[in-house]
Amino acid sequence: MLFALSTAVAQRVNVCYISSPMTKVQRAAKALIDKHKGLRAAARATGLDPGYLSRLRNKGKNNPGQEVMTILGIERRITYHRTIE
Repeated sequence: MLFALSTAVAQRVNVCYISSPMTKVQRAAKALIDKHKGLRAAARATGLDPGYLSRLRNKGKNNPGQEVMTILGIERRITYHRTIE
């Protein structure tokens, strides 16, 4: 399980900060639904379950797999920041 920490917390506990791509997932899901002019049409076109696509759009689902991210046209990038003391 991954935990996203704020930059301030990451610096205090001296761990790497993992940025969350969820806002990009939400925007990509919304763009896909808008492109197909509806949730069910987008689900049919992509082969995704309409309920799952809805949860992606509404942030109910926050960790899609690589295959789903490819369907949405985005990729996961994890950024590590060095903390200097």
